[in-house]
Amino acid sequence: MSYVIDAWLECAHPSLRILNKDTGEVCLVLNEQEVVNYQEQGVFDVASLFSTNQKVIQEITDELFIAKHLAYKL
Repeated sequence: MSYVIDAWLECAHPSLRILNKDTGEVCLVLNEQEVVNYQEQGVFDVASLFSTNQKVIQEITDELFIAKHLAYKL
């Protein structure tokens, strides 16, 4: 599955969504606090979000899915 990352990071209330590239379905939503936490933890960095390499985007989305899943288990 291919993804698109829709990130609003340089605003008062940053957010990030991961969408299915084919259907546009929202697969994951990160709120302001999650965005800040995951950036600080090194789960993703802003520069990598600008990549046009689908493999890089896949790696970022995998890390975010895992981080979000683990956060719910705590």
